[in-house]
Amino acid sequence: MSSFTPTTAPAGPATRRRAIGAVVAAALAVGLSSTGLPSAASAPAAAEARPAQRTAPAADIHGRLLTADGKLRTPSDAVAVASASRCAGITGTNPSRAEINTALEDAARAHSVPPQLLKVIAFKESTWRQFDAQGHPVADALGGIGLMQLTGGTADAYDVPRLCRDFAYNAWAGAHVLAGKWAKAQGDLSDVAMDRALIENWYLPARYYNGGGSLADGYVREAMAFLRDPVRLMPQIAQYTAAVPITTPQMVIAGYDDPDSIRASADGRYRIYDYYSNALLASATVAVHRWDGTHRAHDLDGDGRGDLLGRNSRGELFAYRNDGSGFADRQARGRGWGQYTALLDTDINADGRTDVLGRDSEGQLWRYVTQPGTGYFNDRQLVGGGWGKYENLTAIDLDGDRYLDLLARDGGVLHFYRNNHNKNFDKAVRYGEGWDNIDRILGTDLNADGYGDLLARNKDGELYRYINRRGTNRFATRERIGSGWGKYESFATTDYNGDGHLDLFARDGGTLHYYRTIPGKNYFTDRVVISRNWDNITNIL
Repeated sequence: MSSFTPTTAPAGPATRRRAIGAVVAAALAVGLSSTGLPSAASAPAAAEARPAQRTAPAADIHGRLLTADGKLRTPSDAVAVASASRCAGITGTNPSRAEINTALEDAARAHSVPPQLLKVIAFKESTWRQFDAQGHPVADALGGIGLMQLTGGTADAYDVPRLCRDFAYNAWAGAHVLAGKWAKAQGDLSDVAMDRALIENWYLPARYYNGGGSLADGYVREAMAFLRDPVRLMPQIAQYTAAVPITTPQMVIAGYDDPDSIRASADGRYRIYDYYSNALLASATVAVHRWDGTHRAHDLDGDGRGDLLGRNSRGELFAYRNDGSGFADRQARGRGWGQYTALLDTDINADGRTDVLGRDSEGQLWRYVTQPGTGYFNDRQLVGGGWGKYENLTAIDLDGDRYLDLLARDGGVLHFYRNNHNKNFDKAVRYGEGWDNIDRILGTDLNADGYGDLLARNKDGELYRYINRRGTNRFATRERIGSGWGKYESFATTDYNGDGHLDLFARDGGTLHYYRTIPGKNYFTDRVVISRNWDNITNIL
């Protein structure tokens, strides 16, 4: 359980008076207790930056027509104009969900906003539709337009006819608005920086996207619920987004009052400041999560927790699903997997769920894509032939585009296969030489920056790390982690504790060992024995 020591703060306006000093909630178990991270912590108010007091936020942030207290105005002629007249004469048919997903992914990447959150907002705004059943652009009573439902002055900042007819441009504009709300949230407390990579810091930008007042409060809380459980709450699009284990302010403190300012940092420090006075209300250490790394959790079922797969000597494949307290009883994933001379887990379609690649004895590479919400695989599909010459294969997101690429070692030469975003790979690019003494390579993301790093073991049993120099598709000079790694027969990475960093698992005979990645250190804790019943498992992935 997390505990807080709220600081003494100047009283805000009477309408915002709260007994926050007396009510400090235990952090909810979901996403917190299984990690062991939460601990009692406090920060003296005097040590925190306190900019000048602010006035009440504008009620109409997103072009919504709201009263000062955040309630919807009575419909009027001005409201009724809506998007009907603005999109007059424009008709069309909805693109496929796959096309909408691609547009949202591209828009999120262009504006450096969380794609998972942008997809949730689009679902809440339009249920992923640009046009209604009659072929007219989707509209609401406030004049929202299309996929992202931009309204009023917000829409006027863009090409309105194009917003009406072009779903990809609509997605781009919505992502641009969300990025602007990030800037607003940062400006709320300008003297205390926000870490853009942490999903926890996107709570207020999501709220501001909708507007102000009580309607926006309900909007963002529902959006956070959708983020955490898309399979249950957004089944129509669940295949396109994985669960995001976000820690929300309501999980941290009882009586959290939107829109108090939130700041989460990579070391797990979570702070809440009063919106008006900027006084520090509470701080604690909790689990925080990087949105650009969540898809790398090696997650079979899309619940945001890292799972494992294991193949036994009879060619049977089993799933070991992480239930938050450890690996649950294994579940069979079929027979016939013994035909593959190499098996590796990947995420070939960037949907946040673990897929599998298998190379058979003839050198053909096959892909198994995971079905949304089930953890089971679709029928295999051929990737291509000519893969038999490689001694090592590993999945790694070398270029940081969220689609896992491949590195393949042929003797001393390393080759790079870029994921082409169509469940396949571009032609090999000669990546480097001098890898003759390496007998095992393993893709990971040690620093959780969204760019794949590499672990490599040499024939003397020494383990090295190669940190990705992001944006270059190249690694920094290798660093030695340690010796004694030669005894392990199989390795796998997965985010076991849900902190957004890929941890390392290693099998030595029947013993499965766990090495937790230390955030900010690019290193591992001492090993912990998870189980001694893995004798019949020949490969973990």
